[in-house]
This record gives sequence, C-alpha cells and structure tokens, in this order.
Amino acid sequence: MTPQGDIKHLSLIDSGVSNIWSLSLASDLESLNLHGNHIHHISNLSHLTNLVHLDLSANQISIIDGLETLVGLKTLNLSCNLITEVSGLSGLRSLESLNLSYNQIESIKGLHCFCAASFHLTYLALHGNKLRNIQDVIRSVQGIRTLHHLVLRQDGSGNPLCHIQGYEHNIWSNVHQLQTLNGLDKSGKFNSNLDSVSNIPGLASCLDILLSSSQDHTSQASSPALFITPKIDAVIEQFKQKLAMAQDSSSSMDNSLVKSSISSPQTDNSYSKSTRRKDNARHVSTAKGKKTSFQTHSAYSSDPDESDPVHDQPIKYDLATNEMIRPKGATSAATSRRRGQTPAR
Repeated sequence: MTPQGDIKHLSLIDSGVSNIWSLSLASDLESLNLHGNHIHHISNLSHLTNLVHLDLSANQISIIDGLETLVGLKTLNLSCNLITEVSGLSGLRSLESLNLSYNQIESIKGLHCFCAASFHLTYLALHGNKLRNIQDVIRSVQGIRTLHHLVLRQDGSGNPLCHIQGYEHNIWSNVHQLQTLNGLDKSGKFNSNLDSVSNIPGLASCLDILLSSSQDHTSQASSPALFITPKIDAVIEQFKQKLAMAQDSSSSMDNSLVKSSISSPQTDNSYSKSTRRKDNARHVSTAKGKKTSFQTHSAYSSDPDESDPVHDQPIKYDLATNEMIRPKGATSAATSRRRGQTPAR
C-alpha cells in the first residue's frame, strides 16, 4: 500500500493492515494513525524521525518495540492491545502523552526510564489493565517529576487496585507532582483544562491540523479539505429519518386530539339531549304510574247487592277538577234503586 502525494498526516483507520512493512511511509511523516487494524508487531517506523503523533490502538500488539529512534514523538496511543509488559520506551525522550489503557499489564516498572531529567512525560493512562499492587505503581511513577495527570480508572474501567479502600488518598500522598488523578484534582473537581484529545483513538493525527497556525488556515481557505465519512453520514441520515417519522407521528396525534376536542362538545350536547329525553320519559312514566295508582278504584261495592252492573270498568277521578268520572252506561246500585230499577246480576 503506497500513499500518494506529499503526505505528512496519514490515517489508515480500519484499513485491514496486518503488517506495517506493507506500507510505504515517507520519512517526513509527522502523524500516523493505524487504529483498528490487525497489526501484531511494530515495525518499519525507524526512519520516521519527524513523527510526532502515533496511534496504534485497537490492534493485536503484545510487545512494545521498534520505537527507539522516534526521538520527536510526543503522543503515543497503544490502548486496546494485548500488551502485558511495559518496555521499549527508553528512546522516547520527547514523549508527553502515553496511553496504555485496555491492555493486560500487571506491572509498570518499565516506566522508570521517564524518571530521567531529559524526559517530559506529563500524561499517563493505565485504566482497564490488571494492576494489583498499589505500592509498585507508586514507586514506578513518583520519580517521574513531569507527570501531572494519571488515570487508573475511567468510564467504569479500572484496575484491581482501584477496589482498595483509600487507594486515591495513598497516591495523592506519595505522588506529589500530580495535578489530577482519574480526571479529578485534589478537591475532587473535574479538570476541564485537561486535554486528552490525543488519547482518543482516531484523533491523534488531527492535532496538528487543529493547532495549525493562522497562516496555514489562510493559505488553505481557498481549497478546504474534504473528509469523506460514508459510515457516519449513513448513521446521521438514519437518525434524520427516524426524527422525521417521530415528528410526523406526533403531528398526527396532535391533529387527532384537536379533532376530538372539536367534536366532543357536539357529542356531549347530543348525549345531554338524549339523556334529558330519557329522564323526562322516565319521570312521565313514573308520574303516570302514580296517577293511575291514585286514580283507579274498584267499581265493586262491599255489599254484593249494591254492585255496579258494569263491574269490570273502574271509576276514575279527574285530579284537575276533583270530579268522579264514570264509564258510559255505568250507574251505582243506589241510583238504580231510586229509579226503581233492579241492577243486573
């Protein structure tokens, strides 16, 4: 694989690289990002004397070597590999940031080289490893006078020693040059000034671009760089589609609620009218029942001799006039005797 043109910043993230020897790397390369490949051994880097940023995270590296000549290297990301022992770093005199998180490291005695006055290591990330002995950690880092930021636990991933009660106080008490531990200062406040961008996989190669001079920006203003990110674009497009669908659904629900609220008064009105009609009918029926019960009396007399001839027809009272209403052809027994008539039997 041969990069084309005069390239000082090369990024080959998730490119299927299994051997660095297969890459033709220019000697003036300043940043190299090989995150997410299948590299087992560090090689073919000895001629990159101008290299400043190197990202070999998320590979299958088990031994740190092949870096001795990189005297100008400032940031090194070896996170998410298979490293068990810290070694091969004695030539990195300009190194300022070292990320060894998410490996299988049990001891960091190999960091003793950074105790020399000619070294400038300020940031060290060790979370996600197998460090158990807190005294070994203290002895390994307390001599690094330039070390200001130490990470043993982050984002829920730590080391076995992090389960020891009071381990943080022990480190603060013995490593006096520290300014932050696990991203917090001595008072327990988060340090927003801590710049760990170089330790994020895939971003180390962008540092020089972000920190370039205004003159570089002016010269490149007429021809801005084009970054093609198909996977990210696809995810963003899916998010936009889901958001649009959610908004359409919400709008439909709102319209339904508005229509329902508009139609509900009519429904309530018709219901009220129907209810009133039913209630009126119920009262009328009840009133009729009561009227009938008070108005209806038996046409039969207690005396069988004085029974009315038309005994099957009841006598009614008009409540409005308080007068008795007899059926047609009906006469009382007394009236029949006065007329000299004999009631029919």
